Amino acid sequence: MVKRVLWEGLVAGTAGAVVMTLGEKAEQRLTGRPDSYVPARVLERLTGMAERPGRRSEPVNWAMHLGQGAVLGVLRSVMAHAGLRGPWSSAKFAVVRLTNDQILENATGVGAPPAMTGAWSSSVITGIGWARWSCAGVWGSGTGRTWTGSRRR
Repeated sequence: MVKRVLWEGLVAGTAGAVVMTLGEKAEQRLTGRPDSYVPARVLERLTGMAERPGRRSEPVNWAMHLGQGAVLGVLRSVMAHAGLRGPWSSAKFAVVRLTNDQILENATGVGAPPAMTGAWSSSVITGIGWARWSCAGVWGSGTGRTWTGSRRR
C-alpha cells in the first residue's frame, strides 16, 4: 500500500503541477500578468545554486513547480488513503500547499508574507491557481473517486 500511495502521489502531484502551470500561462496571456521567477529563486537558494535575479530561469522554475507538486502530491495521496477525500479535503490541502510556498519563500528570504493590501486581485488569482492544482492531481490519480460515493482501500 505504501508503494501505491507514493506512486499515486508522485504522478498525481506532478500532473496537478503541470495543469496548474499551464492554466497560469493561459491566465497570464489573458491578463498580461508577467511571469514570476520567485520559485526559481527559492530553489536556487535552497540548493546553493548561483543566483542570477535578472536572468529568466524557466527550467529552474519548472523544476521547482514539478518538484513541489510531486512531493506534496504524496501528502495529498496519504490524505486520500486515510479517508480525507472530496472537495472539503481538497480545500484543506490547498491551504497546506499555499502555506508550503510561503514557508519556503519567507525562510529563504525571497518572499514576504502576503499582504492583503494593494493588488488583492493577484492574491485571488494565486488562490484560484492553488485550488485548481489541489483538485487537478486528485482527479487525475483516481484518489478523488470517493466524491461519487464509492470508497477505495
